[in-house]
Amino acid sequence: MDHPFLAKEPTSTLVLITPQNQFLDLRFCRNSITPRLVGGTAGTYIRTSTSGMRAYTLDALDPHPQNHLHSLRCQANGDIYETGVLPNPGSGTEDLTYEAVWRVSPVQPRLAVVLAYRGTHGQGVVVRVGSWCQGLLVKGKLITAERWQKLDGRWVRVMRLGNAWLPCGVACVDRDEAADKALWQGARYWREATGLKFVVEKVIGFGDRVVAGGDEWEVVERVQW
Repeated sequence: MDHPFLAKEPTSTLVLITPQNQFLDLRFCRNSITPRLVGGTAGTYIRTSTSGMRAYTLDALDPHPQNHLHSLRCQANGDIYETGVLPNPGSGTEDLTYEAVWRVSPVQPRLAVVLAYRGTHGQGVVVRVGSWCQGLLVKGKLITAERWQKLDGRWVRVMRLGNAWLPCGVACVDRDEAADKALWQGARYWREATGLKFVVEKVIGFGDRVVAGGDEWEVVERVQW
């Protein structure tokens, strides 16, 4: 029998945060036979040495998310101990306290890419940081979420929920990989130049527009450091 006060983590959780503080947090259920998303949020993350704030622009499970403040404390081994209060699903009030420990992973290569989709019928974001990439698209009750990881020099989709096409493969292209179309599955995107739109096969840059599944996504961040 599970003790209610014992620490446990039933999800596979990964939060990607870019140098410009844009984040995507995806949480897949570990115990589900088929992929199940138990949390998917995106927005701006601001952190100090003792506190953090998630300003949500997208929540797959809540159409009206509220900003989330929490306390942070760095542990001796480099992990980050987080405590805060979340709305109780049963009562709707903020009376559910929690604690969590985050492990910070090294970033290699030092590259971050963010693509955003804001349509009349939905909203989406793709965030790539180093060797990880995640995507989330919400259209009404239809949710698509993906997680990619670079393993042995090749990108592999390790998690997927939903049927929409996300431009994760485009965000995963590095300059030294652009010639190998197999790595990004021949992804093509639109780039605006001198007033004309034309199809280009190349590494994306800030302001480029990507057509994925009929939806146009914009590159809102691309940073190397």
